[in-house]
Amino acid sequence: MRLRAGAERVFVDTNVLVYVYDPDAPAKQTCARDLVIDHLGSGTLALSTQVLLEFYWTVTRKPEVPLPHPVAVGFARQLLAAHVVTPSADLVVAAMERRGASPLTIWDALILEAAESCGASVLYTEDEHLLSVSSGIAIVDPFAGLAEQATD
Repeated sequence: MRLRAGAERVFVDTNVLVYVYDPDAPAKQTCARDLVIDHLGSGTLALSTQVLLEFYWTVTRKPEVPLPHPVAVGFARQLLAAHVVTPSADLVVAAMERRGASPLTIWDALILEAAESCGASVLYTEDEHLLSVSSGIAIVDPFAGLAEQATD
């Protein structure tokens, strides 16, 4: 996917995608849907194959109400319109090196490497470990400051 001139690419972590289908967190669900729809529509959304796999695994195994397989796969297919990073062997090794020099898990290190490799200016995540890392890109919790209201 080509990036529009002057547009900034954003990378989303798995938790943002999971909230798109989480009715138990309505404020986060709305925020996640708006973020994904806006950036997908403008051609500025990026994610990785790792994020797609983690999304599928999480939403189809949710204990309360798992997302049906066709719905999860359908959303993943829509996300293929985004810039999808398929980690190369070099990117995996870079993640290993980052992991060795930081408190990140290898999986979080790979997400950060993927975000940086595609030229993202922002990584959206609520992962506290990623949020505490200093990086060349902004790492932002898109849900910070949202007040969740209890649903009846």
